Amino acid sequence: MTNCNETNIASPEKLEQYNEFCKKTLIGNIGITYTYASDLRIEAEMPVDERTIQPHGYLHGGATIALGETLAGLGSQRLCAEDEMAVGQQVNAMHIRPVRMGEKVKAIATLFHQGKKTHIWNIEVINKDEKSVSSIRVVNFIVKKNGGQ
Repeated sequence: MTNCNETNIASPEKLEQYNEFCKKTLIGNIGITYTYASDLRIEAEMPVDERTIQPHGYLHGGATIALGETLAGLGSQRLCAEDEMAVGQQVNAMHIRPVRMGEKVKAIATLFHQGKKTHIWNIEVINKDEKSVSSIRVVNFIVKKNGGQ
């Protein structure tokens, strides 16, 4: 388990850069907005709207998983060396309670393990009442940008 001391906290300007960079990707298209970033914790919000619901009007599990993988991806990328990048290796998710259209969810990712080749992140998705919506674990593989390992 990683030490709980927060290090290298992103400024509001840096968070805005992250959000702008992701604007025309899946991340921006489903409304994910980064709200906090440090080397040990990443936070974001996502609306439950027509982009993120399933046909019955509740938050789609796939959108929730995308939220979790997005936070883990940023978290790992912040920890990588200049010549490295993080790629998703495994995602496990357990959905606990539904969220209705019109609400918003918050996700909090915490670094569980930082190895040379893998990072493991635990992500808790909560509703407006701070009750658990989903619990997600993401394993990222760290590779060289030039395709080497």
